Amino acid sequence: MTIEFFERAYEPLDWKYQVYVKARKEFKHFKRYALIYGLEFNRCKFKLSFIKNDDDKENELYYILKLLGVKTEKNIHDTTEVHEKQNITFDLGKNTNNFVDLDGFRRRICGYRFALESLIENGTKYQDRFLQTKYLEIILANNVRRKLEGQIATEAIMNEALDDSAERLRRYFRFLNESEITDIKSNAKNAIIHQALQDGKIKQFPKVTDIDSEMMRKKEEFIYLHLENENQENVLLGKFNDLTMAEKKQFLPDNLKNASYDKEANIWCQWCAVREKCLENYKSLVEI
Repeated sequence: MTIEFFERAYEPLDWKYQVYVKARKEFKHFKRYALIYGLEFNRCKFKLSFIKNDDDKENELYYILKLLGVKTEKNIHDTTEVHEKQNITFDLGKNTNNFVDLDGFRRRICGYRFALESLIENGTKYQDRFLQTKYLEIILANNVRRKLEGQIATEAIMNEALDDSAERLRRYFRFLNESEITDIKSNAKNAIIHQALQDGKIKQFPKVTDIDSEMMRKKEEFIYLHLENENQENVLLGKFNDLTMAEKKQFLPDNLKNASYDKEANIWCQWCAVREKCLENYKSLVEI
């Protein structure tokens, strides 16, 4: 007897039973969603592990895939073959781009990101929904800090400024729902309290200095300016220092034309605007 049989047999009798049958029928789809989509898109540091023996019982390898009804096959990919790196070159001719320090920072982090964003797309374009929400958080916090500098730091004043700025900005983010906007305002508020008010130690919004403005500008472009790896090392240390004269000369047309733009995968890939085009981050995860 199939599920369809029970659906038809009990359909006119008990709606509660119908709910149960439907739930059982959809449960495998929920597990598939929770495992695949949840682990992929939550951007948390979760890893799937396999414990062969537990409580003196031998577990079946990839049992979760069996529950999902996924057929497993032995990986026949030959990983012993050496893959040659392909260097990317650009025939720029007379380049008219007005490169700035942000382009230099981008190149320090990853040559391929610099090639896509600075040479092709003419700047950072956040297309990933998650990064767009993070971007809105940052520009919302920056706007409120500029708006409230010099004012007394009360929660009512802060909330009013957040509501007003969010209302002005949300027309550019029409795809976000009310719940997401609420979360964004909450995160922006926490960032303001932590950065500008030093976790509540300061009771008046300080003036936005040139250094503050520079940090705001960099965060709008790179989301995070401090990222720690598993060894608690800041992988972005020194990436946002002033450019040297040698680095500035790299923007000359001849140097750009003859340069190579290698990919460099690291934890910053999670916040990269071109990660879906690059896929180097996914490759590094597979190789691990």
